[in-house]
Amino acid sequence: MIEYNPDRIKLARESEGYTQNQLALNLKSLSQNKLNRIENRQTIPSDEVMKEIADFLGYPISFFQVSNGIIPYIKEYYYRRNLGIPQKQKMAFDAQMTIIAENIDILFEAIEIDIRVPFIDIEDEEITPERVAQKVRSLFSIEKGPIHNIMSVVQKMGIIIHYIEPPFSIKVDGVSFITKNGLPVILINKNASSSRTVFNVCHELGHLIMHYKYMVSDKRDVEDEANRFASEFLMPAESIKNYLYRLDAPKLYGLKTNWKVSIKSLIYRAKSLGCISETQNRRWMMYYNANKWSSNEPFEFEVESPRLLDKVFNIYFDEFEYTKEEMLKLLRLTEKKIVAYYDLPEVKKHFNAEPRKLRLML
Repeated sequence: MIEYNPDRIKLARESEGYTQNQLALNLKSLSQNKLNRIENRQTIPSDEVMKEIADFLGYPISFFQVSNGIIPYIKEYYYRRNLGIPQKQKMAFDAQMTIIAENIDILFEAIEIDIRVPFIDIEDEEITPERVAQKVRSLFSIEKGPIHNIMSVVQKMGIIIHYIEPPFSIKVDGVSFITKNGLPVILINKNASSSRTVFNVCHELGHLIMHYKYMVSDKRDVEDEANRFASEFLMPAESIKNYLYRLDAPKLYGLKTNWKVSIKSLIYRAKSLGCISETQNRRWMMYYNANKWSSNEPFEFEVESPRLLDKVFNIYFDEFEYTKEEMLKLLRLTEKKIVAYYDLPEVKKHFNAEPRKLRLML
């Protein structure tokens, strides 16, 4: 009999948003009692049962034959900042993120990448997030003023950026983590606007630099620290401050176009630098909300697509001469799953399957 890893059954189940009971109700040969025993290593599943589970959840049998345990890639503060997300939806997102992290480790086994993330403990060095942003800009010789190629700048640090479709349309802007093999990754919601995406990438960059290598006290507001890092990284005070006085709508439009950031980020920056008063900030936010800019800001711009992961797939197909079947075997995914997880030009060139939509069971 083939050996199966119960942890992989749970991972696949959670990635599709099913509880034990919900999955069992959709299987002919399995009750919740038996599924519970299988996942808790009290019962060994038969090949027939595993085939039914694999077929229903959309994973190949090989997915369940990985012997290593499941590594949690996200830190505890991630859960604190996302307490408002329903448990099953967060469960699905966490599971999918784990699968992507494992895939990235597999893909980069044969490819060297120069990781240059400057991890900085702001408590130990007694510096602010703003000073960290200044040091990072200096370290990578980023010129004063706007950054017009943010994806390239961040990827040159050896960080893998990938757009994702969060399951069940949960409201997650992005998440960052370091894989088991030490690869820094930023996952970004593909449905966000370009200007929001730019800030999200830098926000997660701040988390990677300041929070992932160190113990973080519950008393620290890591979200505020990441926002402050992103604001200074994208809009250095010494370069932008003089432009943030006497704001009006046309001026904000021009600043957005030039600095490649959102209007909301500019208002936030003006407030934090003391260029507008608290009263002016409230008025601007009322104006912002009245115009429904949170879902559709004017004067959006194009953002370059992250290319690092797409280039890796290209290497496997063109230089390593992998076939479609070999790629699916390597990542232990079906054609539908690889398309669902990797909406990349190189993947779409080889795989045409329509991704299966997740069903949220209540």
